[in-house]
Amino acid sequence: GVAAAGDNGCVRVAAGEYREQLELNGSTHVVGVCAARVTIRGSGSAGSSMGTTVLVSGVGVQAHLRGLTVSGTGRGIEVRRGARLTAAKVVVANNVQGGILIRDAATVVDLADCVVRDTAPVSESAPGSGLQVQESGTLRAQRLAVVRNAGAGIAMNGAGSRAEVSASVVRDTLQVGTTPNGGGILVQGGATLSATEVVVSDNVGVGIGALSTNTQASVANAVVRATRPLRTGTQGYGATAGAGAALRIT
Repeated sequence: GVAAAGDNGCVRVAAGEYREQLELNGSTHVVGVCAARVTIRGSGSAGSSMGTTVLVSGVGVQAHLRGLTVSGTGRGIEVRRGARLTAAKVVVANNVQGGILIRDAATVVDLADCVVRDTAPVSESAPGSGLQVQESGTLRAQRLAVVRNAGAGIAMNGAGSRAEVSASVVRDTLQVGTTPNGGGILVQGGATLSATEVVVSDNVGVGIGALSTNTQASVANAVVRATRPLRTGTQGYGATAGAGAALRIT
């Protein structure tokens, strides 16, 4: 199993569904035959790291995931405390509260050719998101699809939190209840976004938003379309910047 692989070990996963929760605290590769044929399905409760299907934690940890699906009744993947995760051809689907959470200084997640979809809310008061970057975490993503997640597609919060997203799609985010949520890419609390060649489509309330003081978002060669208003009939902005925020679109 994963624990037996040790640092710099590799676990090759045959086709099938594996009902377990993985904690990667060493530099381990987990490689499935392909995401359509390998599923890691967690059974934890949403709302805590104990409910996370794949937890990557600790300074010096450099984990790699490839060719598998992560699904479960809690959060899909959490990366924290300075760990690094590289994921390619991974599908994070049908989780609760969050697809991927990236948090803490020096934590870095690199995604390529990945899908984050169909994240469900915990409740109307905790709508969740497909990807959450907070507390100085860093996301670097290319060819990423973020689809049909509840609450937000990509949500960023906190000074030092950064995301670089290219050649990606964020679409069909769902509003939960009547509170303002359902946006495509939401940046606030001093976070910084750089997005290039992205399509942000069919979200609710806000397509791309830099929402608070000291927040910066730079967007180039993007398509932002078909943003729907909230259930209250308000908003429906393709792109918007709040007071003290900087949003640059070229």
